[in-house]
Amino acid sequence: MDTPLQPALALVPPFNNQFLFSDHYLASLLPQDPHWDAALP
Repeated sequence: MDTPLQPALALVPPFNNQFLFSDHYLASLLPQDPHWDAALP
């Protein structure tokens, strides 16, 4: 059996852009944008 019985916990963000500006934007700037909050369900 090669697959683990329990999925890995999400300890890292769901994106991996090698610490480019997009990482900073997705993790820091986007959550503070009121348009982003309005678009979330």
